[in-house]
Amino acid sequence: MTVASVPANLRLIGSEMLVWSDDEPGQQRTPAGGAVLAELLTELVRPGGRAFVAGLHDDAILSVLEAEKMQVTCLMRSYPDAAKAAKAHPGVEVLCGDLTKVDPAEPFDLVLVGGGVERLTSADGPHLSWQERAALVAGLVGPGGTLALVHENLLGIHRLTSLVPPRGERTDADWTPSDSFDATRPASARELAAAVTGFGLETSTPLLVFPDPQRPTALVPLDLATDPQLKVHLQAVVATAFDQAYADRPSLMDPRPLASGAMRAEAGTTLAAAWLVVATRDGQQTLTPRALVSDERAAPWPIRYELMALDGWNRRVLGPRALVSRNGLIRDPQALDGPVPAGIPLLDHLIVLGMHRDVPGLQMALAQLATWAASRADAEGRLTGADLLILPSDLLVVDDTFVRWDPSWSTELRASVEVAVARSLRYFATVLVGGGYSHPWPQLDSVDELTRVLGGLAGYDWGGDVVLRQAIELHAKLTGAELGLSDAEIAELRARLAGLDQGTTAPGSQNIQDLQAAVDRLRAELAHEKATNAWNEKLLLGREKALRKAESRVELLSGTFTARMGKLGLALARKTIQVAKRVLRRNGEEQEEG
Repeated sequence: MTVASVPANLRLIGSEMLVWSDDEPGQQRTPAGGAVLAELLTELVRPGGRAFVAGLHDDAILSVLEAEKMQVTCLMRSYPDAAKAAKAHPGVEVLCGDLTKVDPAEPFDLVLVGGGVERLTSADGPHLSWQERAALVAGLVGPGGTLALVHENLLGIHRLTSLVPPRGERTDADWTPSDSFDATRPASARELAAAVTGFGLETSTPLLVFPDPQRPTALVPLDLATDPQLKVHLQAVVATAFDQAYADRPSLMDPRPLASGAMRAEAGTTLAAAWLVVATRDGQQTLTPRALVSDERAAPWPIRYELMALDGWNRRVLGPRALVSRNGLIRDPQALDGPVPAGIPLLDHLIVLGMHRDVPGLQMALAQLATWAASRADAEGRLTGADLLILPSDLLVVDDTFVRWDPSWSTELRASVEVAVARSLRYFATVLVGGGYSHPWPQLDSVDELTRVLGGLAGYDWGGDVVLRQAIELHAKLTGAELGLSDAEIAELRARLAGLDQGTTAPGSQNIQDLQAAVDRLRAELAHEKATNAWNEKLLLGREKALRKAESRVELLSGTFTARMGKLGLALARKTIQVAKRVLRRNGEEQEEG
């Protein structure tokens, strides 16, 4: 590194890490940011004011501040990260070094710490406690200024389901002891708010962060997380957030049921990935009472929206509203606008019925789904558009009908009602088998067999494979369109879907719990087969023993002189009887003639 190579807007302040980077996904380090954090920032900006961004954040965060003509100063401990940011944002002043080297003489109108205070000190700087680092950050907030601080929850779902050990050296960023041993570190949202208040700042209601502290896709105010009218929708929101973040990602267990259960039990505050607190010096920052949600599927599908109370809870799309499509799959963001749908998730309803062994209840629910789907078919008995997308995870049960919790999706593909229902029931069967849920038919060892039974409850007879193969083909096409898969990848997905049985997990699932459940099912199946084989072997041995005994007797009787003389005597007796009968018959005839 030479003086000429250092960007003009980059200043080295001391304790810089010259070759190390905070942007190493392989080492579980990524820039802080995301669409919902950028959206929240639009409420906090002070046009023309001064902003301090502590730690590595993505470009979208800096772009929001630059768009409001704020004078932005960034602090990064890594020189490669600082140099990259300085070149990408020439109007931003970039400081490279340790937090302790920042001069607090010039306070700021906005201080953002989106990645936590733990990422603000370098390996060459002094080791500070959480309280000492947070105090330095709070000292940068000027009169009337605002602090936005994200604080990771060490008891969050992302930690509970992680394969990474919670203590000790996990990556090369863990050069200090685990934060769980820092007595000054807040362990709850309440403690975090109290700690920030202790720095002379007034805090607003903390926000719950899901599913990842560095890149949240859902920000939920603490008081809204327990709202009874919003609870069911937030369960789906949080479960979807973890579903997208953990797709094909190894973990100890599936985080979705845990996240949904936490929101249902009003334990979201305890198990959130992080808490975000907004605090102001000499005043209180009043945030709009809303939850922010971002659906961050791969392009072109991302959508972000807010949940607000306007004559009941409503959704309002933020950002682009143009309709997008790919390979027959369509998404219309504007369809999300309007009241939040109320109801019970159909998938949860079916799982509960199955776990209770309630076959009549399952029959009623599945027949109702089939009837509802048939009522939406065209004159040819086929479904298309949004009506073709009827997976149990897409629907809510409302009285005697169904509604979609995300009505923005539709498709140009067409399929018969029977194939659409088969796809829906096969998905449910996949969840039951892959998730290890108990159900009334544990003896069935394949997804297809269970699907046929469920189809029978819904009023269909799928004795052959034609309908099920068409359902797999339809599901593979829709999934391929959503994920942008190539033809070869769709064919691979189709083959995997067709091969699901007791020993496999659902596609995309790589958690140890599901894998262990699959192994347990295989062990149980193997034990059953071994017991059956042992019984059959015992039965065959018994019958073989009896057969040998009978053969021995026959051989004994058929091979002796006595046996042979007995056979000869029997033959002579039969011959004598036959001769006697003929003589008697002849004598009788002569007497009649005489």
